[in-house]
Amino acid sequence: MSDHMTVAKTILSQFGGNRSIKMIGAKNLVAHNTKLGGISMKHMKTTVDSKPANYFKIILNENDLYDLEFGYIHGHNYTVRKTIENVFAEDLVPFFEDATKLYLSL
Repeated sequence: MSDHMTVAKTILSQFGGNRSIKMIGAKNLVAHNTKLGGISMKHMKTTVDSKPANYFKIILNENDLYDLEFGYIHGHNYTVRKTIENVFAEDLVPFFEDATKLYLSL
């Protein structure tokens, strides 16, 4: 298995695994082949700072922390709505839930 796939699977498990992915209606999961790896997914439309977002990306950075990006995809157009840098693994879920108002646990 390639390194970027290993990183993507690790991020997915830190994010809550398949159960969390199903709870937000995620689809089109992509493992990123960036320098250190990452994962992105399209999910149910939400609000991020009062603007719709339907895309979420987590990238591992050089500090062994995560950079988050929330965006909106429509057709071939993509707009970044919010970015958060240097997030610890244990804070992925709280940051996601706070920004999107989609909850990953009951």
